Amino acid sequence: MFFYLVGSIFDLYSYVKLKRIMNKQRIHNIIQYTLLMAGQEDDFFDRDLGPIHFIKYVYLADLNYATYNKGETYTGTPWKFHNFGPWSNDVNDCIQPALDEIGADCKILPSQYEDGDDYKRWSISDDRLLEELGVKLPITVSGAVASLVHKFKKDTPSLLDHVYKTEPMLKAAPGEFLDFSSTAKPIKEKVEGKPKWDGLTIKKQKKFQQALKAIRKKKQARKVSKRKGFIPSPLPDLHDDVYFNGLDWVDRLAGDNVIPGNYKANFSDSVWHSKTREGNFPE
Repeated sequence: MFFYLVGSIFDLYSYVKLKRIMNKQRIHNIIQYTLLMAGQEDDFFDRDLGPIHFIKYVYLADLNYATYNKGETYTGTPWKFHNFGPWSNDVNDCIQPALDEIGADCKILPSQYEDGDDYKRWSISDDRLLEELGVKLPITVSGAVASLVHKFKKDTPSLLDHVYKTEPMLKAAPGEFLDFSSTAKPIKEKVEGKPKWDGLTIKKQKKFQQALKAIRKKKQARKVSKRKGFIPSPLPDLHDDVYFNGLDWVDRLAGDNVIPGNYKANFSDSVWHSKTREGNFPE
């Protein structure tokens, strides 16, 4: 009981500490920029987004910003491991107001489930506003959003899979706040003195440029030869009786087949912080 209370107090302290520095205007800007980027897609089907998409894109924008800013996120949102991904009630609450600000169109789709809530999808296309917001956002945020929206669009399964495999998620357990500090890239120290190129003589600079040209020519020649090269003959089919008998033998080594049915697997809570989950597999 004591440890539970201590843990709860620590979580509350962490949340209050993070909440103080959260910037709602930045959250609004990312949500708006995300929808405006979706509005640039060629296919009209890809131009509308729902709440789950905005939340994950804001998270990924924070993640990319933290990578280049010593682990500090752009919005200051207290992200938490909830169900199968990062979640923030604060970001969720910002979606409607942020999109109302830019006059986004909202359509409501009925749920396919009896007790389910209706779906909301927003869309907007405005080149001028897109450019204005792009200037306001850091390149580490706008660049990430533009690239990710174009890659995943509103493909929810692929987006959720990508988000779930990000480093802060793999280092946390359900219910915990996400730590972005491990994603920070080390800052390279500036080397005093002249750049190496400036230190070369004119003769050596020319030789270096000639060497680069030669390398480019060889690389281009290899590309051409690959295009004009021979087409290798297909490999023979190795799926003969020996192959299938070998598979049967391996299956028999595993023992009797599992009887079809419903089973329940129990795992220790320590699995969430295991090295294997973080991608560090034992040798």
